[in-house]
Amino acid sequence: MKPATVAKKLGIYLPATPQEFQDSVITRADFAELQANPPEWLAELRRNGPHPRPVVAQQLYNLVARRVEEEYVEFAATHQVHTMVYNPLGGGLLTGKHSFEAKPSEGRFGDSKLAAMYTQRYWDKQLFDAVNALAGIASDAGISLAELSLRWLAYRDGVGSMLLGGSKVEQLRSNIAAVAKGPLPEDVTAACDAVGSGLRGPMPAYNR
Repeated sequence: MKPATVAKKLGIYLPATPQEFQDSVITRADFAELQANPPEWLAELRRNGPHPRPVVAQQLYNLVARRVEEEYVEFAATHQVHTMVYNPLGGGLLTGKHSFEAKPSEGRFGDSKLAAMYTQRYWDKQLFDAVNALAGIASDAGISLAELSLRWLAYRDGVGSMLLGGSKVEQLRSNIAAVAKGPLPEDVTAACDAVGSGLRGPMPAYNR
C-alpha cells in the first residue's frame, strides 16, 4: 500500500511521519503490525499530532434549513474549509409537491428506509407554511419553487459546492440548468431570507 493510504487508515498526518515511512511501500502485514504494535513515533503522532486538517465538510443547507449560518459558515471561512451542501430541495419539500395534511405512502417521506429521519427533519406545519410562502415568491418571480431554491442556495456566501441529484436524468439536467441561470435578483433573495428569519424553532439542525 502507498504511505498516503496507510496514513489515512491510521488517522495520521503523512508529512509528519518519518521519511523512511513516506518512502516505503507498506505491505498488509506491515500495516497489521503498525496497528497491533505501533512504534513510538506513531503513538506520539496519535497522541499529540499534528493531525490531519479538515479541508471539506458536508452540511445540510437549504431555504428551510439554515442553521449553518449561525456559526458554521464563519468557522469554515476562518479555517478555510470547503463546504459541500446537501438536501438543496429539502428531500422534495421545496418542490411544492407535498402538503402537510397528506403524508405520502411512497418516496422519501413514505416507504424509504430514511422516511423516519426525513419526516422528523421536515414534516412540520411551520416549515410547510414557509414553503407555501416561498412558492408565492417563486410565482411572483416567474420561476418554479425548485429553481428558486437551487439558485438561492448555490450562490450563498460559504457554499463551495452542492450535491445535486434526481430520480431521473431529466431532473438532474433541469436542476443543473436552473443553477446555471445565476444568482436570484436581490429583491427575491431578500424575500426568501425574510421567510427563513421566522423559522429558528422548527428549522432542522445541520449537526448530527
